[in-house]
Amino acid sequence: MIIIGRKSRNTDQALIKAGIELIAQGNYDPTVRAICTLANVNQGMFVYYFGFKEEYMKVLFQKIYEDYLSKLQDYPEKDAKAAIQLQQIFYRMTKYFIENFNTANFLTEALYHSKAASYFTNYRVQHFIFVRTLIEQAQREGDICSDMNSYEIYTTLQSILIQPIIIKNNILQQHKNEPLMDKLKLIDVSSESSLQKRLRVAFKGLRP
Repeated sequence: MIIIGRKSRNTDQALIKAGIELIAQGNYDPTVRAICTLANVNQGMFVYYFGFKEEYMKVLFQKIYEDYLSKLQDYPEKDAKAAIQLQQIFYRMTKYFIENFNTANFLTEALYHSKAASYFTNYRVQHFIFVRTLIEQAQREGDICSDMNSYEIYTTLQSILIQPIIIKNNILQQHKNEPLMDKLKLIDVSSESSLQKRLRVAFKGLRP
C-alpha cells in the first residue's frame, strides 16, 4: 500500500517532520494545531495537503516505518550466513528501541494496537516475511534449532532483546516520581554491553 499526498516542495515535508519530532517527544497523537505550530504552517495548508488528520497519520507512519526498515536492513554482512544476518537485524532493531524509544513505541502501537492497525497490516506482514525467511534459512543451514517455528523464534528473540527495554521505559514513564524508580534506573538494559550479552544468550539458546 503506497500513500501519496499532494505534490509540494517543502510544506508537506515540514508537516511530516513536525509530526516525527512530536512523536519522538512522546506525543503519539499530536493535534493538527500542534503539528502546524511546530512546522510554522497554517492549518489551511494542512488541509490542502492531507485533508483529514487520519490521512496525515497514514503518511507519517509510512515515513517513520520506512526509515525504521532501512535502518534494520542497512548492515554490511548481507553475504554472510542467515544466522549472522539475523543477529545483525535484531541488534539494529534493539538499538532502534534504545535510541528512539518513543518513536519505536509509536510504531508498535500503530502496528498492533491502534484503531488504525488495519491500515498497517501490509507493513507488518512484509517485515515478518523478511525476518522469517532468514530464520528458516538459518534452520536449513543448521545454525538455529528446527523444533520451533519461525514465529516462535521471532517472538522469543523480541522477548529477550526488546521487551526489557519496553517494560523498563513504560514503568519509568508511568511512575517516574516514585522513590523506587531511582533503583529501577540502575537496571541496565540499554548499554552496548547489556545488548551484546542478551544477543549472545538469545542466539546461544536457539542453537540445535
